[in-house]
Amino acid sequence: MAKDFEGSPFDIRAAVFDLDGLLVNTEELYQEVGTDLLRRRGKTFDAELLDAMMGRPQHKALSIMIEWHGLDDTVETLADETKAIFQTLLSTRLALMPGAKELIEHIRQLDISLGVATSSGPEFAHDVLSRVGLIHHFHFILTSA
Repeated sequence: MAKDFEGSPFDIRAAVFDLDGLLVNTEELYQEVGTDLLRRRGKTFDAELLDAMMGRPQHKALSIMIEWHGLDDTVETLADETKAIFQTLLSTRLALMPGAKELIEHIRQLDISLGVATSSGPEFAHDVLSRVGLIHHFHFILTSA
């Protein structure tokens, strides 16, 4: 059902949210993973590298990291290590961003359909939304794969 807001020329039917950094703190966790991964190799994870990697599929982001620091690791090796570090952080540090739950619940009360769009993969998006208890609010999840 569309919602007609008084005084607004818009007929709002849906709202779509980004996942990482807007609904959940995963951008912060990605930075911690990158920092840990590179610290183990005597390298640093600076803002420039983060900017170059952010929003890209994992394979591409890790390729950038390898080239940036001249690492001997393969993308597959770094991906496995990244997954292990990230799973630990997800289980201990994953959190909703301030106000996210309240905003989602408010919009749902207005009978507006909700969706999530993310450059992450479908399994990850579903896992994260399930862990924070929001998955049932969304009518669709648009992912990179």
